[in-house]
Amino acid sequence: AMEVFGRYEAIVAPDGSQEKLDRYLTLARQAVRDATALKLDELPLETFDAPTRLAVFWLRLHGRSDVPKGDARFLAQSDELRIEDIRGPLLTESKAGFRLRTDAPETISPGSSTFEVARAVAAAWTKGASEAVAAVLTVADREPADEHLWAVIGDLVAQLPPSDTVAKALTAVQRNAGAIGNLVHRRAVSDKREDAQMSLEDLMEVKR
Repeated sequence: AMEVFGRYEAIVAPDGSQEKLDRYLTLARQAVRDATALKLDELPLETFDAPTRLAVFWLRLHGRSDVPKGDARFLAQSDELRIEDIRGPLLTESKAGFRLRTDAPETISPGSSTFEVARAVAAAWTKGASEAVAAVLTVADREPADEHLWAVIGDLVAQLPPSDTVAKALTAVQRNAGAIGNLVHRRAVSDKREDAQMSLEDLMEVKR
């Protein structure tokens, strides 16, 4: 990217507009990431949602160290993300730069990224073991056998120090995956029964 801009006075796009250096730096970062052919549990990184792709790659590059704000912006742009959108949910900011979050997210929903759900699972295990983890998966609308979620959980365990509280919690979650899955299925059956009962009560109310 720097070589191209250093060789010419200006880089002009097909539509006649002048290209900016930021675009080429973003393309360069994307090329570096793609060249690594990073996989999680044999799942290509590009099959994950954008915030999770960024978090996984960030963790590999920088761990939980502070990253200068300029570098952080370029990393985010590699996944077509704006730093303003992921500040808070994914990153914390200080004078030293940005740092990847591994603590519990403030909220969780079906729209949460896989990385956020994995963090919520870790926090849930610490507070309420299998029952709490099953509740998180239910709220996040994740199947117990969600291979992308388990891949991220496994990657966090592998990348974080064994003594880390998140790594310890997720290791325990891995050992109890079967029990957690059973609890999620029980919750689903219970919810269906409640829905059926409410529907019947509504129908009886109409008949009256």
